[in-house]
Amino acid sequence: MSRFVVALRPCGQLRERLTEPLELSAGVHILGRSPQTKVKQQLCSRRQIELDVDTARGTVTLKQQLGPNACSVNGQTISRGNSVAVSRGARISMLADSPDETTFTLDIHEYAPCGMTTPESTPLTQFDTSASSTASSVRPDATSFDTKPSAHAPAITINLTSNTGAATITITNNITAADDADSSRLTTPGGDAVTEEDTGQPKQRSDKQQRRVTSECVDHWANALTELVRHPERHADDIVYETVDTLVINDKYPKARYHFLVLPKRVITDLTCLTRHDRHLIQRLQETAMTFGKMIQEDKPGVKFHTGFHAVPSMNQVHLHLISQDFDSVSLKNKKHWNSFNTPYFVPARKVYEMLKNEGRIHFDEAKYKEYLKKPLVCHRCRQEMRNMPTLKRHLKEHLTNP
Repeated sequence: MSRFVVALRPCGQLRERLTEPLELSAGVHILGRSPQTKVKQQLCSRRQIELDVDTARGTVTLKQQLGPNACSVNGQTISRGNSVAVSRGARISMLADSPDETTFTLDIHEYAPCGMTTPESTPLTQFDTSASSTASSVRPDATSFDTKPSAHAPAITINLTSNTGAATITITNNITAADDADSSRLTTPGGDAVTEEDTGQPKQRSDKQQRRVTSECVDHWANALTELVRHPERHADDIVYETVDTLVINDKYPKARYHFLVLPKRVITDLTCLTRHDRHLIQRLQETAMTFGKMIQEDKPGVKFHTGFHAVPSMNQVHLHLISQDFDSVSLKNKKHWNSFNTPYFVPARKVYEMLKNEGRIHFDEAKYKEYLKKPLVCHRCRQEMRNMPTLKRHLKEHLTNP
């Protein structure tokens, strides 16, 4: 009896033609351009990839690339003849050069027999545009929290009380914040400090090296958040707050004194995998960010937060940035870091919610949004243009001294 259900969920433009996931039974599946997958790219062979599915163990192996053009897993090209174990949440592109029209996200979950259900969160109300905001009714559309900036960010202990007793959460000092006076700006997960560079033709590797690189591509640094969501018990020290369906962690490379990532408790590669029915997930992420931000503000009055998504995130797994506006961090090092939080590259949760509600999908023009990262350095508070990062950081210190 199958213990796991395995399916391919369409991403990007492919979701316009294929509205339901492709469920894969146990055995070998040869997939490519076909009415089944709705992939229409002529460069994609009808026998493009071969997937070996084991529903008893919940494993999938992309055994080999049958077509003449390269496929990819999580952005890493798979050379013809190689095989790779593909994990849950992996992004499989039948054509590496046309990911928008040929990409699926691998979904693996345990089979629930009749009479059993997978727990789901109670749907939340629509975004509230009222001005009121309380602990029990947080405005999920708000993108900033106003507080007085503090000079240092020591460890914080937050005492939470409930009907079941009290709990204590300690937030260590490696959290940061970012500054963005414009609520329409976007944030990137973990600051998205790391970006992949286009190196042109790959260097020649030996067969042994190529097999090792290919087999490890699903364990690429870009999948670190996916691993955390899949196995939160292994990363208990990284989780600073959680709800029934969300997690909050410190950004590993904070771009401000307080910088957190809010993640759903299920694997979702990126925003393009969401549909109109997923819009309430965005609301829950924002509500968690608002609630957690207010907890910090109770202990550190004056801290101001903004929330948002990076339009072109460098890491897999949907995550919402919660970042303070002091931008006082040694990890804030270059123009890309700054502009990823202080230009339209940083997308507010409300915009994502409205796109899902009105259009049923999320799509950002990657080339257009990456141009924002090249814009001049402009102070988010006084709008003064700076010639380089050292000048900007000295200028930001002046704002902290004279708020």
